Amino acid sequence: MAKHILIVDDDALMRRSLAFNLEQAGYRASTAESAETALSQVRLEKPDLVLLDISLPVMDGLDAMRQLKAQFDLPVIFVTARRRELDEALGLELGGDDYITKPFDFNVLVAHIKAVLRRFERASLNQATSTSEPLVVGDLLIDPQSHSVTLAGKPIELPPREFDLLHALALQPG
Repeated sequence: MAKHILIVDDDALMRRSLAFNLEQAGYRASTAESAETALSQVRLEKPDLVLLDISLPVMDGLDAMRQLKAQFDLPVIFVTARRRELDEALGLELGGDDYITKPFDFNVLVAHIKAVLRRFERASLNQATSTSEPLVVGDLLIDPQSHSVTLAGKPIELPPREFDLLHALALQPG
């Protein structure tokens, strides 16, 4: 399933251009022209990543970042014309996962998107596998502390990577 990226920029041409190019690259894209609209869309659409401009009307991207990180666990890349080091440092301190200044090469942006998504997915998997409570799914018992699995009372030997995958899947049913 294609990763969903929300593009938040007050420049209509930038939104359309990024959405078109991201869709051509295999992503699903949606857009928002303001931080307020973006916050509503994140609640409804649950994107995999947000591209966020800092210079937005009413609520700027830095304030939007504060609200996004307080309410949601998703990666955010600032894509902005602001080149001041202070803006970049503040954006990253507030929880931004990356910071790209305009103008940029689209292929470089896609590389940054892929890298951030990889890191975020890896961190999510590590967090999911770090819980120490045994899990019971039907006749399956998964004990993360002893790294053991039993099915209907019979032990099943799994390599560490397969155990981690099984545990992560059991934590996310459906």
